[in-house]
Amino acid sequence: MSATSQPKGVAGKLSHSAREGEPPATLCIGAASINQAVKSICIARQYLQRDGLNLSFQVCLAFRQVPLWASSLPWFGREHMGGWV
Repeated sequence: MSATSQPKGVAGKLSHSAREGEPPATLCIGAASINQAVKSICIARQYLQRDGLNLSFQVCLAFRQVPLWASSLPWFGREHMGGWV
């Protein structure tokens, strides 16, 4: 995911993965990229709501020593009929 990713397009891919039963994941580096990811998740939740599904995410920080940077890897879970998958 990059700062220039289109949220609606990414949301479609996230929704498709969730419908197929595969928890989607994305790697974001930087604040602008994380912003686009959050927008995509919000849109994907609206898409999935029509199917009775819900999408959540959890941020995991990964630190590397060379080069020094931090990235965020949201973890997604899929909820169907009140139970998390």
